[in-house]
Amino acid sequence: MTDVVTDSKANTPGPRASGDAARQTPDWVRRYPPLLSLLIALLIAVIALPSSLNLPQPNPATTVELAPVPPTNEKPPPIGNVSELGLGQTSSLETGGALGGDLGSLEGDTSQSGGNNRRDKRCVGKPPRQTEDPLSPPCVAFFEGDNGGATYQGVDANEIRIVFYQDPGVYTPTPRGAENTPQNELIDLDAPPKPNEIGEITTRRYWAKYFEDRYQTYNRHPHLYIYYGNGGSRPEDRLADAAQVLAQVKPFATISSTGLSGGSDDFLEFMAQRGVLNFGSFSGRSQDFFNEFPKAIWGYPPSVEQMAKSYSSAVCKKVVEPGKVTFAGAGIPLGSPRRYGLLYTRDPSYPSMKKMADAIRTAVKACGANIVEEASFPRNGYQIDTETLPGFATQNMQKFQNAQVTTILWAGGVETKQSTAASQLGYMPEWVVLGDGLIEANNYGFYQAQQVWSHVWTFTPTVKEVPADERVCYNAYREVDGQAADSDVVNFACADYNDLRQLFTGIQVAGPKLGPFSIDKGFHAIPSIESQDPRLPACYYEPADYTCVKDAQAMYWDPSGIAPDAEDYTGCYRMAQGGKRYRPGTWPAGDINSMASPQRDDPCNAYTQTGYINNAPPRPE
Repeated sequence: MTDVVTDSKANTPGPRASGDAARQTPDWVRRYPPLLSLLIALLIAVIALPSSLNLPQPNPATTVELAPVPPTNEKPPPIGNVSELGLGQTSSLETGGALGGDLGSLEGDTSQSGGNNRRDKRCVGKPPRQTEDPLSPPCVAFFEGDNGGATYQGVDANEIRIVFYQDPGVYTPTPRGAENTPQNELIDLDAPPKPNEIGEITTRRYWAKYFEDRYQTYNRHPHLYIYYGNGGSRPEDRLADAAQVLAQVKPFATISSTGLSGGSDDFLEFMAQRGVLNFGSFSGRSQDFFNEFPKAIWGYPPSVEQMAKSYSSAVCKKVVEPGKVTFAGAGIPLGSPRRYGLLYTRDPSYPSMKKMADAIRTAVKACGANIVEEASFPRNGYQIDTETLPGFATQNMQKFQNAQVTTILWAGGVETKQSTAASQLGYMPEWVVLGDGLIEANNYGFYQAQQVWSHVWTFTPTVKEVPADERVCYNAYREVDGQAADSDVVNFACADYNDLRQLFTGIQVAGPKLGPFSIDKGFHAIPSIESQDPRLPACYYEPADYTCVKDAQAMYWDPSGIAPDAEDYTGCYRMAQGGKRYRPGTWPAGDINSMASPQRDDPCNAYTQTGYINNAPPRPE
């Protein structure tokens, strides 16, 4: 059901081992998809399934999968935002590559190319798009002419050099047992595979084939590498890795697949300052960080400013405007005026979280929220944290209870002691939670006090998730590799899919004259339209914005629900209105609780996430 990462010192993000962090960064949510796994931690026995990775790593980052999911037999999905670009003809792509110049000839969409049937890409749909993924760009099935040659560093007439930057570590379990990654080593994915190659390297070899086969790269071969770093997370360690990558490859772009702890910003900044583009599912990043390196760093999930805007818009319309208690428990009269408490994390490792809470406070006060009390928690990111004693949570809930708070606005961050303390006090307020990629995952809901958590609603950018073998990433990968174990596809291949799709979409919409300016121009040509399907986010880029997802859905916790792929476990987040998505300013009038079906039988989301457990000895408060 979920992957467990344990650590005795620091917040532990994803499934890799690395050195202790000298400094922690604002990457509070990092990339790993929902995983099925066996959860075991010292002093804690946790229930789960046995098919995922367990790779300890002392880093604070965590992951969210916001990928669209594939069509089912229910109905065909709509065409995504990117498909509205109309890139099937030359006139829709303008100049603007790194060095400027014309585009050559783009052909292959017979609906727009005068019947020319030449094609080297297999596009799908009407109007045609590049792949089965509804967020893939519109079809460019054939290209001939001058691609501009060496339009940018890491690019020439024949290839585009791309590097995965990776921490070394140990993967366990895998179908081959424990797997040790290399260290201080560059892996050329064009070279023949070595005997007993690990799953991560194998799946990336096949992804290289898939994206070259299906996406338009204008007669350039995507030459992919993996650089396994030195294992340190200090700034100097990351800088040393960055220098090695630049010296050995001088890539066009990197995909940062590390835990991004310690000196992770130093790696990204080093590369961006030298003109290398960076892609990665950076959530919890401030817009200021992206704007520091415009056109160089791109993220898939929303920035903290976008999350604050989305959450505040929903709270104002669905909670503050109606203004009366509707889903609190015993002791708080239904129909009474709402009195708000603001809850947020003060963990110094996540400064962007404080910035997000400040933005939310300002926005909800402006729309009339009566915030009568505030409280915070010291440690962010864990299902279970044995190092932090629970006294602070009891004090928080007593403060809220004494101030007669009816409705707690949880402004991002994850921990489970608050609900336990509220349960022990018999305090049953309404909870309105900002989904941050972890707290709205089913496996995080399992760890909350269920009587309390049954009064929770969350606004989240995550999409409607389906069983693993129905996802876009799974089926795309199976197109090129039918032999890999399912756990390798889910845990390795799908972990890379969002970042690779965003990168190759950028390469395609940039046109032949590839460079940061043409990618920027292509991404910002995506129209700002809403999603019509819960399986797809609204994905577009606003001015001076370098992140994709722009909308959210509302979910509520049902302690008796059963999610897909989790039939042995009870408890799930149910998707109100089937997961219908709203952009800021588009939420309809009416109380949030009225969005649920009268029988409370809305579909359960299958969304789960990597689990983080801190087993350090208790630390005095």
